[in-house]
Amino acid sequence: MNNLININELNINDIMSSGSKNNISFRISENEYVGLYGNSGSGKSTIALCILGLLTKELKNGTVYINNKDIIKFTSQEQAKWNQSVAWVPQHIRILNSSLKENILFFNHAPTKVSKFENIMSQDWMNDIRELLLNYQDSHISEKSLSGGQIQRIGIARALCRCPKLLILDEFTSALDKSREMMLINYLSQLKGSLTILIVTHRPRPLEICDKLVHIV
Repeated sequence: MNNLININELNINDIMSSGSKNNISFRISENEYVGLYGNSGSGKSTIALCILGLLTKELKNGTVYINNKDIIKFTSQEQAKWNQSVAWVPQHIRILNSSLKENILFFNHAPTKVSKFENIMSQDWMNDIRELLLNYQDSHISEKSLSGGQIQRIGIARALCRCPKLLILDEFTSALDKSREMMLINYLSQLKGSLTILIVTHRPRPLEICDKLVHIV
């Protein structure tokens, strides 16, 4: 498999104040599922931000290679292209003052996106959100009208509808009960071979579908 991402001797302590070890190195190949795990505050989410290209100014020691090119040396066009190929589910999901459907599609009604939306809405881990869609249609939603688990799954559905090359999931099951967590993990396992996933978590269950584990201590 081709290497999509190569983290070479990344020094987290140069970016954030943490107890994380220095010189973190690992590779992520195309269509590989990689789990990044460790205690809270160890720098897992910071590594994800580096891969996204959101901390290039803070990168002083170590290198993040994307398709064999240093992300710091990306042109604005290359960074834009990379952004289009990546979907990120952060720990805190923003809910728009709009309908449930638009919160997931993000106002992109291209046929491929709509088809993906319909497929996701049919999944068992979205059953209660599917009922909301049927009952409220174009009504606006808000964070106050949703549970933490529903907000989290809307964020995941939103990311999947982008049909990304790389999906980054940061503590994506933290608000889910065990049943829905397993439903979602089973669904993601069925997508193997079609995309690359980086799972950032301290929970054991999401790591079960990973091809490689990277422990940040």
